[in-house]
Amino acid sequence: AQPRLNNNAPPPQSDPSPDQQVPDAPPETDLGQYLVNEVFRAQLEYIGRRGEAQSPRFYRAWAADRDITRPQLDALDPSVFLTRNQVNGLAKSLNDIVVRAKAADVDPGSFFDLLQSLAATTSLDPTMGGQAGEFSNLAESGLLPSFLEELPYHSDILLLNRQQWQDMGLTGREEFIGGLEQNLAIYQLFNESTERWLDLGSGDPALDVYPVPLIYLP
Repeated sequence: AQPRLNNNAPPPQSDPSPDQQVPDAPPETDLGQYLVNEVFRAQLEYIGRRGEAQSPRFYRAWAADRDITRPQLDALDPSVFLTRNQVNGLAKSLNDIVVRAKAADVDPGSFFDLLQSLAATTSLDPTMGGQAGEFSNLAESGLLPSFLEELPYHSDILLLNRQQWQDMGLTGREEFIGGLEQNLAIYQLFNESTERWLDLGSGDPALDVYPVPLIYLP
């Protein structure tokens, strides 16, 4: 079973507490080459899965994200390296969803209708994954980056469907939108922390990577 992580990220502050500090990028020593190797390995596995081809065998293991004897304590702080393009693309997708959620405030039932129209529009753009047909949840809409589905965490927004949105009630919907807006503010902090992005050798700032904690993904 995949670990379920808390996706309720704390709101960013102008002077964040130690628990809310934006995570530092790893030191640029031998780790840089290690990351290049790991990214290449992950790409091979991803391409293999997409093409239904057998990818090279790699060592696999598992770890618990909670202390076994004291489950209330975090044992790991898992992060995923995302490029600047990926972070910006995710931010744009979330902002589009927030805008339509607020537009449907008076009529919650129209939220998914607005998303349906957005998906139909983005499906005309070959760089987006939008679908013109009906979708049962946001994972099928193509409005969010596909890499979210590949990560080992539980995403509430990917599983969100029309009935769940209506059943949330006003308070639940406001909390949901507020959580997405907090993520957007955190992504902005990431972008402003220019010294914490890591160049893996491409020389292209758009391909620099940042260790984004899973708790800051929607």
